[in-house]
Amino acid sequence: MAISRDGHYLAYVSNEAGIDKLNVLDLRTHQDLIPPKLPAAGIIGSLSFDAEGNRLAFGFAAPNRPRDAYVLDIAANALEAWTHSEAGAVDLARFVTPRLTQFSHLRRTDGRPRQIPVYVYEPSAPGPHPVLITLHGGPESQFRPGFDPWLQYVVKELGYAVVAPNVRGSSGYGKSYLALDNGTLREDAVKDMARCSFGCVCRTRSTQSKWWYPAVPTGGISRSRHWLISASACAAASTTRASRTSSAF
Repeated sequence: MAISRDGHYLAYVSNEAGIDKLNVLDLRTHQDLIPPKLPAAGIIGSLSFDAEGNRLAFGFAAPNRPRDAYVLDIAANALEAWTHSEAGAVDLARFVTPRLTQFSHLRRTDGRPRQIPVYVYEPSAPGPHPVLITLHGGPESQFRPGFDPWLQYVVKELGYAVVAPNVRGSSGYGKSYLALDNGTLREDAVKDMARCSFGCVCRTRSTQSKWWYPAVPTGGISRSRHWLISASACAAASTTRASRTSSAF
């Protein structure tokens, strides 16, 4: 959050399912301004007004964009990148942008299964693919789609699909969701990981249909927070719909 020196403008960032939204408020007229759209969905940080309060500077990064400095001219409502980070020989156009989806566990809230948000990075080549499940630290933290060359290498060069769930107890979804793994509920977050490990995203390129299929974690734990699911497990499961998978979670 940042306030201009003359108290005219307030700028803040709202977290919407892991994606940052820039908000600017005119404190004199009590009106929300509508800044220009950012070049991609990503993460914003380090808000700062200039001495006159006419321009707002901030950092911005996205899955296919390294962090750069941007400046918003408030009067002109114009956004300009002031830096252009180099990626060397890496072609950023080939970087994968994750899609946001959800899976449910069987514990219901208001009569409905609670939805667990998950980001999925999918290789462009036909599947089935081995799956890497990556878990954020914390535990009161959140996976967010920022610039991560390592994940891009796993997807583009190694051919893995990457699944990043924000299990119960993750931040960014309100206080009630954050408290869902407190105390004796801590095991529920582990159950979400297990339920996620029983599903790999399989995509039929000809029909563009997406299914969750049961799979088996066979690669153990890598880098302490990553689970591997073999491609053969996904292939073997491709004849069985996820709706036939039973779970006590």
